[in-house]
Amino acid sequence: MASKKGKKITDIISEAEHLRNVEGNLEGAIEILDRALPSAEEADKVVVLNKLASLYLDIGQTRKSIQTYERAITMAREVGNELSEADALRKLGYILWKTEVNAGKSIALAEQALSITNEHPNVKEYQAVEASAWATIGNVLAGSGRLDEGLKAYQQGLNAARGAGYKEREVTILGDIGNVCLWRGEFGEAEKYFQNALEGAERFYRHAFPSTLLRLGMLFANPENPTQDLKKAEGFCRQSFNVAKEEGWRREQADALDALGRLHIAQRKKAEALNVLKKALQIYQEVEHLKQAESVQAQIDELQ
Repeated sequence: MASKKGKKITDIISEAEHLRNVEGNLEGAIEILDRALPSAEEADKVVVLNKLASLYLDIGQTRKSIQTYERAITMAREVGNELSEADALRKLGYILWKTEVNAGKSIALAEQALSITNEHPNVKEYQAVEASAWATIGNVLAGSGRLDEGLKAYQQGLNAARGAGYKEREVTILGDIGNVCLWRGEFGEAEKYFQNALEGAERFYRHAFPSTLLRLGMLFANPENPTQDLKKAEGFCRQSFNVAKEEGWRREQADALDALGRLHIAQRKKAEALNVLKKALQIYQEVEHLKQAESVQAQIDELQ
C-alpha cells in the first residue's frame, strides 16, 4: 500500500524501524509515522498505530501508548488484521505488567495473542509475534519469582524468534535468560548471555542496549558474585544511563539511575545516592511505573 505521496507504507515503517532500532533516533521515527498516519489506508493504519504506541512507550508517554494500543486492537478487529491484533495484545500485556504489576491480566493478554498466532503455524510474521508473546509471559513469570516457569517461556520464545529470523527479539530474550541465571546465582552463565545480547543490541537493536549494559552492571554489583567489582558495575550503569539519555529511552534512564543509587548506598555515598534516586523517582512517576516508584521512594525514605 502507498500513501498519498506515493511512498509505500512498508518503506515508511522500515525507515522508522531503522531510526529506532539501529540509530536510536526515537523522535525521528515518531515524526515520519505521524506524517504517514492520516493518509494511510485503514488496514495500514493499524500497523502504524502499533509502531507509534511502541515509540510512545519508549519516550515515556505510557498512558498515550496504552490508549494507542487499545485503539489499534479495536481497529485491527474491525478490519480483520489478526497479525496486528496479536502484536498489540502481547505488547499491552507487557505494559500492564510494568505499570499495574497484574500477572493474571498480563498473561491473559499474551495468551490471547498466542491463540491467534497458533492459528497460523510456520508463518514467520506470526512466529515473530509468538516469540514476543512468550517473552511477555516469561517476563511476568520470572518477575513473579517463578523462575523455572519463566525460563521455559523464554525458551519457547527464543525458539520462535529463531524460527522467524527475528533477531531483535532473540537479543532481548538472551538478556532475559541471562537475568534468570543472575537471579539463580549462575554468574558465569549470566555474563555469557549478557555479552551475547550486548553484541546484537549495540549493532542492530538499540532498545536493548541500555538495558543489557545495566544488567552487566547488576552482575558485577552482586555481592554474591565472586568477581564482584563495584567500579566496573558503576561504569556499566553510567554507560547505560548515558545511552538511554542520549537516545531518549525514558524508562531505561530511570532504571539506570535507580541502579546507580543503590550502588552509591553500597559505596556509602549517601548524598550521591539521594541525588540519583530522586531523579529516578521523578521519571518512574512520569512514565507511570508506580511499583518501581514505590521501591525507590522506600530507599529515599531510609536514607533521609
